[in-house]
Amino acid sequence: MKTCISLNLIHNYQHKIGLIIIIFCIYGCVNSPPSDDLLERNDGNNCCFILNEGIRSADNASISKYNFDNNSYTNYYFRKSNNNLKLGDNANDIMLYDSLVFVSVSGTGVIEVFNIFDGKFRGRITFPKWTMPRRMVLVNDTLCFVSSYVEYSDYYLYYFNPSDLLSSQQAINDNKILVGSHPEGLCYDSLHRRLYVVNSGYGNIDYDNPTASTISIIDIDSKTEITKIKTDVNPNRIYLANGKLYVICWGLYSEGDKGSIIEYEINTMTITRLWFANAYDICFNKTQDSLYFINSTWDFVGSSGIYLIDLNEIDPVPQLIIPNPNKYDMWTAIQINFADNSLWVANSFRFNSDGEIMIYDRYNGLILRRKFFVGNIPNNIRFVQ
Repeated sequence: MKTCISLNLIHNYQHKIGLIIIIFCIYGCVNSPPSDDLLERNDGNNCCFILNEGIRSADNASISKYNFDNNSYTNYYFRKSNNNLKLGDNANDIMLYDSLVFVSVSGTGVIEVFNIFDGKFRGRITFPKWTMPRRMVLVNDTLCFVSSYVEYSDYYLYYFNPSDLLSSQQAINDNKILVGSHPEGLCYDSLHRRLYVVNSGYGNIDYDNPTASTISIIDIDSKTEITKIKTDVNPNRIYLANGKLYVICWGLYSEGDKGSIIEYEINTMTITRLWFANAYDICFNKTQDSLYFINSTWDFVGSSGIYLIDLNEIDPVPQLIIPNPNKYDMWTAIQINFADNSLWVANSFRFNSDGEIMIYDRYNGLILRRKFFVGNIPNNIRFVQ
């Protein structure tokens, strides 16, 4: 665990003045919660799960669990709860349902399921060969959708029953809907009973595919694609907030990324507002009238860090509220804890070391309250409260 002053430094100072300086520095540092080596068994309703993607082909995806009951955390929570059972290779998404946690692991081609209270393994859905599950969305007790990449084939949206893992496994080969190239983010519109899926084209890999850079609109009842709508290049995530759709496009690496945030009117699918930014991840406040996003650009549009868009304004300009002091550190997840209104931000550094969670106090000038280390490439933050 990262501390502000190494204990070895204390031994280097024998004089009283040195000790006074050390004590002053310790009290001036950001708090880091204690690591929790003894797994908690009764905090499933007051915790946070951080999904750590891991480096592809390194088999080092993991779960970190933060316990609000005593403000402690456990890294490699799934592994420690299951006799060193690894989560798998390249975890992409985490979904909470009832007393279960679902994790899509694309490199291994599975969805792992464990108990929300004690982390114990509860089951697994194994996808067809070469299929890589990506993002998930829960519709109801018996229906969940997951986007996927399928090598050497078409691209599908799969669906399963989260309440019955056995029947889901038996039907997974057939329970699929043809969509566009390399589907990623998806969201559910309960009012119109439609699902919206963004087809990324996987950046430069398949950008010239006619189905790339599109939004697939799925009818839930018939489980068919109604239409595809062209959007900006390399869409990766899509959100529904206050009757509007927000699509996050990452752009192409070959063109310096040049990403965007696009707001759509959901009934007509017309663009109402657009902001140029390399938004890696976004979240909304509780009333969904403020949009926060991570700008992970390297000097393309503005500075890297956290930006705020006031959606109540007619033509809002993104405002930098938390600058990233090191533009080469990649911040990769953002979420608001509505219990205390704090802003949680994940730092993956340069994707080659353990990541870090930074917690900012939104009630007190966005002061950095505390931070703690997690696994490699933290990409999702999910609160259970």
